[in-house]
Amino acid sequence: MEIYLKPHSALATEVQIGAIHSSTTNSALLEKIAAYVTGYIRGSANKGKGNKPPTPDPVLSQANSTVCIQAFVGDKKTQISGFFINSKGLIICTTHDLATFQKIKVILHDGNQLAGELIKFDSTKDLALIRCSWDSAKYVKLQNGRSLPKLGERIYSIGCPVNLLGTIHSGLISGPPRKANRMPFWQAAIETNPGSSGSPVFDSQGKLIGIVKGRYRGTNSIGFLIPLETILSFVREP
Repeated sequence: MEIYLKPHSALATEVQIGAIHSSTTNSALLEKIAAYVTGYIRGSANKGKGNKPPTPDPVLSQANSTVCIQAFVGDKKTQISGFFINSKGLIICTTHDLATFQKIKVILHDGNQLAGELIKFDSTKDLALIRCSWDSAKYVKLQNGRSLPKLGERIYSIGCPVNLLGTIHSGLISGPPRKANRMPFWQAAIETNPGSSGSPVFDSQGKLIGIVKGRYRGTNSIGFLIPLETILSFVREP
């Protein structure tokens, strides 16, 4: 018995099932296998669509508060995500190696590019504040955030993975708080790619619950989030 996969496009493949000519070929069995494979493929596609509910409006309304951050030193460039936390151009993001870079560029949701200035960072918390000359009408209100999301709760990140600003991923809180270097992190089943670090993460009501720190090594489907308490503590520190 042989199974043939005939590509029609990058998104469509025809499945053909046949048998090497033999006196023992069972056409009824082949028909059953073909029906099973076709049904499985269609069922998987429908199931995938059903697992991705529409993004709630309160989450979509936060998209314009997000930015893409690029930092440069010599020929080296790094890119992360961030978001405004007040109307005076103050942005929060992850630190990573920002302190070692000589130039920071902030890209807004509408494509405008501004110079950014690193004004504060904490390597242990992996958080930083950047200031740019911009009066932002849309920003995330930290005081309205939530500290204790529930296990299995639907969440949404909005960020700039691989320079694609405004990318929204949905996922779930998939594990209890973890600790690394004495700092707590939420575990989430959510797509996390290079550049996702610094993305704000919201619940279905558009309330901030954390910031994407990074992903579990070797996968892009398990992420870790800096919780709201850590964010508030960092912002309040002198």
